[in-house]
Amino acid sequence: MLCGDCGIEGSGMHRGTLLLLAALPGSFAAAFPNCGEPPLQPASNAVDSAAAVVGEETELLCVRQGLEGHVMFWQGDFMPPGSTGTITPVEREICIHEPTRLSDVSPVGNTPFYSEIRSTLVARRRSDAAGWFRVALPPGVYSMFVREGELFYANGFSGEYIYPVTVARHRWTLVRFDITYLATF
Repeated sequence: MLCGDCGIEGSGMHRGTLLLLAALPGSFAAAFPNCGEPPLQPASNAVDSAAAVVGEETELLCVRQGLEGHVMFWQGDFMPPGSTGTITPVEREICIHEPTRLSDVSPVGNTPFYSEIRSTLVARRRSDAAGWFRVALPPGVYSMFVREGELFYANGFSGEYIYPVTVARHRWTLVRFDITYLATF
């Protein structure tokens, strides 16, 4: 049987595309209309942390796009000729915000760390021990940060935004978030 909303087969693969999401206001809820499939019990790692952040009633929705990838921690010397550094997948809290400018954060000196982010938090997700994460999002541009202790970390800019990532309709955007503050290049 095909899902009437997304056209995905109702067994096997469809289970992998269902996530438990918070009933969020505005465009988020509109971006993921209920597909009409009978509720399936998602795996515990498929529970989107937006539900925990918002704390409202939840429902199963058919998810078609968002961000997925790995968080990697770089440590040591990566200078040629014989780099001795290590790159390790890590568990971290990932914070997805509306597009964030430098004027929306409180930087910690001249570093890629921030003590406060004033743009709207859209979703939170924790990467697993293999560094893997997946978070459903409506199409759009977002800024991505990870928590390092009490601070937020993002080491990239593009144009006017801090670590921008783009989610396209019906696509999972692959992201490799590198934490490099203990690496030498």
